[in-house]
Amino acid sequence: MFDGEIVGVIYGNAEPRDKVLDILRIIPQCQLYYEILRGKNNMKIERYYIAEDSKGNDQMLYSFTGINGNDLVVFMFTDAPKGQYKREIDKIKQSNNY
Repeated sequence: MFDGEIVGVIYGNAEPRDKVLDILRIIPQCQLYYEILRGKNNMKIERYYIAEDSKGNDQMLYSFTGINGNDLVVFMFTDAPKGQYKREIDKIKQSNNY
């Protein structure tokens, strides 16, 4: 899917949900490229952030924060061009707007 590297964390349920959402709130809104809200009261949150690190390298953060028994997932993608991240996310956007 992407060139580069990926580091991630998967938690078997949504127990640390509030802590993860608190951390994600720190990320500047201008870096949020796409957000999907699902479920009752939009409690399932999927986000794609794209940014540049201090050395000018592009990176993407993907997060899914579920609720109750849903998993919690956070992946950091690095070393791929920003355009590649955007193209793949745009495909996801299109599939959600069928």
